[in-house]
Amino acid sequence: MKNVIRILTVLAFCFAPQSVLAQDEGMQEILVDQKRASFGGVNIRNAPPSTLPAVGFRMTADFAVRTASIVGDTRDRKRRLTEINKMVENAIKLAPSYGIQLSFGSKTVEDLNLQNFLGYTQKNMAGGGRADTSRISFLIKVPLDDKSDMAAIEKKMDNFVEKVKPVGRAEFLGKGKVTLSVVAPDQYRNDIITAIAKDASDVSAKIGSSYAVKLDGMQERVEWTRWGKKQVMLYIPYQMTVLPKG
Repeated sequence: MKNVIRILTVLAFCFAPQSVLAQDEGMQEILVDQKRASFGGVNIRNAPPSTLPAVGFRMTADFAVRTASIVGDTRDRKRRLTEINKMVENAIKLAPSYGIQLSFGSKTVEDLNLQNFLGYTQKNMAGGGRADTSRISFLIKVPLDDKSDMAAIEKKMDNFVEKVKPVGRAEFLGKGKVTLSVVAPDQYRNDIITAIAKDASDVSAKIGSSYAVKLDGMQERVEWTRWGKKQVMLYIPYQMTVLPKG
């Protein structure tokens, strides 16, 4: 029992609010196939473990996400951009009727809507790979829950892309790879620590009073990885060591 109390006491500081966590992508919606950035370009954490920790917090992701693009090849550039922008507008207006949201971002995800899409396309319009061609890329999202069927969601995305009204020579390309996103993974820090504490307590109870359980890395930030088709594993890169009491 003393081992259990000692473990939980050591862990207690980990539950305290950490204002630094709110300053990076951990309190935003993140794409789970992207690694977490370091603070100020410097990695303050210890060396990552070669394998995932034994204990973490598994959950269904908040959204299924697919990259999509609208491409236009009208020769006149001004007209070409107008056509692409109008088709983006058509997509935004149609999306709610398909249970779809439009967003943008390469690591964190932000809403793409009627108020901000022109600013987004102006900054992010790119060449389409050949002369007189332009492309704008963004994200298609569908909310997930435990009962969601990924095949049905991909079909929903396909149907949406096919139904967006074309404008001029602009066309919608929307069959990219499906990934996942989670909103504010740092909010699950306590759930992760609770799971680690329970595991450490179970181990301590089984090994007996001649040994102690040591946890290193509990101050580290929440990390994430995909876990199957629609789940993610949220974890802290901790290490558990069992030591004989001296």
